[in-house]
Amino acid sequence: MTPPPLRVLLLPGLDGTGRLFAPLLPALPSNWRPEVVAYPGGEVLGYDALEGQLRAAFAGEDTLVIAESFSGPLAIRLAADPPPGLRALVLVATFARPPAPRLATRLFRVLPPVPPRIGVRMLLTGRG
Repeated sequence: MTPPPLRVLLLPGLDGTGRLFAPLLPALPSNWRPEVVAYPGGEVLGYDALEGQLRAAFAGEDTLVIAESFSGPLAIRLAADPPPGLRALVLVATFARPPAPRLATRLFRVLPPVPPRIGVRMLLTGRG
């Protein structure tokens, strides 16, 4: 007897759409049933709210989760308290917690919103 296809939840990066998985889908094994998750675009949700939505998607069916970038911490939260059916987790180009958030906040305060033209020209062309 052939086992049922493995459900594969693909969790997107910061764009939240999952569109970046499009080139990957045809390359997945034929016995996988991919489901690309898209986060709500009309509102800003934190990790807690997104985690709740992801947990609601589990119904006990064997599921492999592939989490890219921004979704890594969500997937790690799921794995720390696994819902029924979570069988495996793959983390792709991600982090366990946001890298140096305090440093980024400080930099955004002092950096100009638009880089000076001379700096951009030097960076892109190697000339002043």
